[in-house]
Amino acid sequence: AGSGGLLLRKAGRRPRFWPTRLIGLRGEEAWPFPFPWTDEFVSPSACSREPLRTEIISLDLSAAPPPRSVRSVSPSAILPVATMMEATSDAADDRATAGSMALRRKRPSTRPSSMETQAVATETEEGQQSKGWLRSRRRPGKQKYALILATVLVVSTTIMGVVLRATENDTLNLNARMSDVKQSEFNRSSATAIIITAAILGMVWALAQFLLISRIPVKSEGISDSTGLVTGSNDEATTRRLTEIYNAIYEGAESFLRAEYRICAWFICVFGAIIFILVAWGTGWDFARGLFTALSFVLGACTSILSGYLGMKVAVYSNVRTTVSAQKSGWTLCFNTAFRAGAVMGFALCGLGIFMLYISLLAFRIHYPQAEDWIYLTECLTGYGLGGSSIAMFGRVGGGIYTKAADVGADLVGKVVHGIPEDDPRNPATIADNVGDNVGDVAGMGSDLFGSFAEATCAALVLGSSIGLSGGWDAMVFPVAVSAVGIFVCLLCSFIATDISTVKKEADVEKALKIQLISTTILMVPAVYFASETFLPGEFELRATVGLDVITLHPWQACMCVIMGAFGGLIIGLITEYYTSHSYKPVRELADSCKTGAATNMIYGIALGYKSAIIPVLVLAVVVYGSFALADMYGVSLAAIGFLSNLATGLTIDVYGPVCDNAGGIAEMAELEPYVREKTDALDAAGNTTAAIGKGFAIGSAALVSLALFGAFVTRIRHSSADELFQDGVNMLEPVTFSFLIVGGMIPFA
Repeated sequence: AGSGGLLLRKAGRRPRFWPTRLIGLRGEEAWPFPFPWTDEFVSPSACSREPLRTEIISLDLSAAPPPRSVRSVSPSAILPVATMMEATSDAADDRATAGSMALRRKRPSTRPSSMETQAVATETEEGQQSKGWLRSRRRPGKQKYALILATVLVVSTTIMGVVLRATENDTLNLNARMSDVKQSEFNRSSATAIIITAAILGMVWALAQFLLISRIPVKSEGISDSTGLVTGSNDEATTRRLTEIYNAIYEGAESFLRAEYRICAWFICVFGAIIFILVAWGTGWDFARGLFTALSFVLGACTSILSGYLGMKVAVYSNVRTTVSAQKSGWTLCFNTAFRAGAVMGFALCGLGIFMLYISLLAFRIHYPQAEDWIYLTECLTGYGLGGSSIAMFGRVGGGIYTKAADVGADLVGKVVHGIPEDDPRNPATIADNVGDNVGDVAGMGSDLFGSFAEATCAALVLGSSIGLSGGWDAMVFPVAVSAVGIFVCLLCSFIATDISTVKKEADVEKALKIQLISTTILMVPAVYFASETFLPGEFELRATVGLDVITLHPWQACMCVIMGAFGGLIIGLITEYYTSHSYKPVRELADSCKTGAATNMIYGIALGYKSAIIPVLVLAVVVYGSFALADMYGVSLAAIGFLSNLATGLTIDVYGPVCDNAGGIAEMAELEPYVREKTDALDAAGNTTAAIGKGFAIGSAALVSLALFGAFVTRIRHSSADELFQDGVNMLEPVTFSFLIVGGMIPFA
């Protein structure tokens, strides 16, 4: 019946808006909504004994508050005759106009009442807010985000200054020890200040996003265009259901991760001891290298555990708040809530990972101060990547198996056996299904990408350890600096989705997520160029992985390798979106194949999956060839770093999917209005695509990282054997090598 409604207010309390389409009488049976001062439906005949005081209003909301001429009527006499509302925006005065509501009057009652009814105008369903006397109820503007950004930048600048000052003396000492190299060629700026500042900034920004999410109360408020996100009334019964479901999902995810990480703790202790013994024995009982490698392994594993656990906690914390936000009109609030939940995971993991990695480097540097010994420093640090990958195996495989088992089990018992909808509250398996989304797609994927990031960084440091002889410390830690500047880029681009180009309709959801990938990749080009020109000398030497040649490299070559990896990741992400998004032809054709049965659907789906791998494989081949031609195996490792340079954004859009999926399940189990589930399903449809993009990044980066690790292994073996082994590379035509290559190709299918 239009977009108008009533604003019902009890004396001394906030008014509550009720859209007219929810107020229209259903004959003489009952109102289709509970009165805000009761928890039950009340019939008009029962209410006629308690007359209400109402107003007859025809007003312009840009004017002063409406007059309070009061007449007494009964609820059964209220008849919406016309509730037409068109909220228009005038560029000159930005005024909103409103229609009117006609009420059928009765004689005033002599008994006073504390209830007042006012007919007010509201904004359109797209979420535009009314002007005039409702301005005080508007959500806070964008000034708060500018204030947060300014505060973060001030803190970051201060930290950068402190770290730069603290490292100045150490840098000067290093320059004195390496007096044979010109200072201007290898230490024009301190990479330590940039790296540590970026790491702290990422963690601070994750905290800021979490605080914004925490401002959303878990309260069911219904449709209210005139109330803000953190204000309004509360449907207590629905709120209790939301809280109960939220607690059940939280306890399930907490229990699973506690059981999984208990096993991981034993694995870390046992395998850490094995690493200590084997490394010490293999280095001639050098217990320092064995201890440092074991400590790196433990540190990487613990960082991966902490990142996954925090991601799970934030995802569960944000799921129900995304559901509550979806009750509001418009798409901005619910999208921003899910997006910020992913940002907490992305920036916290990147910041924490870089911080712990670089702190380990600085600590090991105390024992290995000379540039000639930095090869041992980077070798000890390889345990960091191994620890992250070990936990990723538990999180991705263990969490993934649980996720799919719970999902299929819930569908079988619900849809197949009992014929009830997905996420129906009568199906207890839906809780396990929602738990699986958090432990598998959030904690598992986070650990997986963290493992790829740690391995790529460690491989690049090992391959580039000889750069320190001619380029100094800043040149050697250039791969870490690339990841650090990526945090700055991802932080700036996050404002595009939440503040600059906000989501106002369903079609904007996929566009906003795609813009995040494209914008971060494009902005990484000048950022990487700045890092290469700042931290790398004009010329630096690098030992070839195969042969005895010494390669002379320039900053532009390292920059091009990183850029090739970044754009390779973008192309793979866009191709993945094309083959998995409902907006494009492949998915629609796959859905159309279901009309002829399950067999054709399975055949077409498998064929489509095979087809989707063609372009990504060609892209990986081009990236590997180009980066190797520019900078040998060191270039391949830099391409892997570039692939994950916008990891914060990649994790953000990846975690966004499970959050929206859980929000839809909570809406269904809490039996909210159908429009809430429709909105969360639309968000989840884009979330399924982002989850596929995250898997594409993980698989593509793993291909580059595995090759880089192989090159690092060959480099380290050559150094340990004084070039007696693998001087001419690895000969694949040898029977042993080729045989085990076939065995290795079989392992993923075992």
